[in-house]
Amino acid sequence: MNLTYKPSRYNLWHRGENGVYLYNVFTTGLLALDDEHISPVEKVLQNPSEITSFPEEERNLLIDNGFLVAEEVDEIDMVKFRYRQCAFDKSRLLITMIPTKGCNLACVYCFEHNKEHIRMSEEDCANVLQFFEKELADIRPDGFNIIWYGGEPLLALDIVETISKGADEICEKLGIPREPHSMITNGYLLDEKTALRLKEIGIGNMQITLDGNREEHNRRRVLKNGGGTFDRIQEAIDIARTHIKHLAVRINTNKSNLPGIREMLETDSLFRSENIYVNIGPLKTYLGGTMTRDEDIYCFKGPELQRVQVDINTLLGKLPEEENVEGPHNFLTRGNNCGADQFKNFVIGPGALVYKCYERVDPGEEVGVIRDGTFIPNQNYWKWAINEPFDHQVCLDCLYLPACMGGCPSIRKRLGLPNPESCGYWEKWLKLKLERIDRANRAG
Repeated sequence: MNLTYKPSRYNLWHRGENGVYLYNVFTTGLLALDDEHISPVEKVLQNPSEITSFPEEERNLLIDNGFLVAEEVDEIDMVKFRYRQCAFDKSRLLITMIPTKGCNLACVYCFEHNKEHIRMSEEDCANVLQFFEKELADIRPDGFNIIWYGGEPLLALDIVETISKGADEICEKLGIPREPHSMITNGYLLDEKTALRLKEIGIGNMQITLDGNREEHNRRRVLKNGGGTFDRIQEAIDIARTHIKHLAVRINTNKSNLPGIREMLETDSLFRSENIYVNIGPLKTYLGGTMTRDEDIYCFKGPELQRVQVDINTLLGKLPEEENVEGPHNFLTRGNNCGADQFKNFVIGPGALVYKCYERVDPGEEVGVIRDGTFIPNQNYWKWAINEPFDHQVCLDCLYLPACMGGCPSIRKRLGLPNPESCGYWEKWLKLKLERIDRANRAG
């Protein structure tokens, strides 16, 4: 049977200064077209029946890379399959631990409200470890690690040690490789002794956050008595880079603090250290509830943040993490947006309460609880489970759906779709990526 073809709904043309490129957002297929082939390819995508006039090798390039698809195929069903395949993947157990909801800082924009100093109890720890053992014995993943979050996890270092060591014993018992754990910390309590303890229990990845240069940071990321924290945290970054293999310094950025950040990065050699990756994130003052999204006029929208990240990486002479190995031609494919979309993702806090997103851990946001080593879901869990982008026509019509997959699930629940934080992000990301490829072609 002879197949008839149609152009993919996910074809993207990019006309650069040094070439013309055809990219498919679903397959990540990319063709750099010379002048001889631009017009014929455009014509065959407009009238696929002319594909028979193409040489076999060129015909296969268009079909194999997804620029032409069988007439009977619904590509949205293909995207749905990829999304659900990832959402219901049982090959990994994704765990974020919140050993305490307490924090030693009082950041004015913090999205965690009602920050009582609630810690996991010994019973919670035992319950969680029992849960780990059951799940890991069932899943048998290729590896296992824990992300430590808070509150501030260093306020509960004893709990971090207890669960980390318990997880090590479970992995050894089951023959599952234990991968380096990760920690997201404000860094204020990190000294040499603490860094050595973290290294000993297997923390190989760490993120420490700054809110700009000294002046800007000390206005926002403050102690409970209002005191500044910049100098102590900068010292912690210097300590961490000597003990932690992979250190990310997240710099929360908006339009008001960006000039000071540029100056700081230009003058302070600490941020050019070999094992430090500077991660530019949005400073969302409105998340603390003191203002609305529209009132936070200094906050970067998703597409704007892309340009800032590229500019900062260029300033530092470093490429974004996803480009380090394969250069500008390394594109990303997505099954879904993040762990909040995946049914084997658990954010576990005091009381062995379970959440879906580390930005949504206020009272009432629980999606269930762990009892006797078993996760018991509530109705919130099922609301997260059915929060798919395919219920939104704006997503079904979007060229960038295979890359975006509806954007951040938390933002999707908070703002709906379309929204200014998610929509446009991947359009800008791909544009910047293809611009880099075009510049590389010129250099070549």
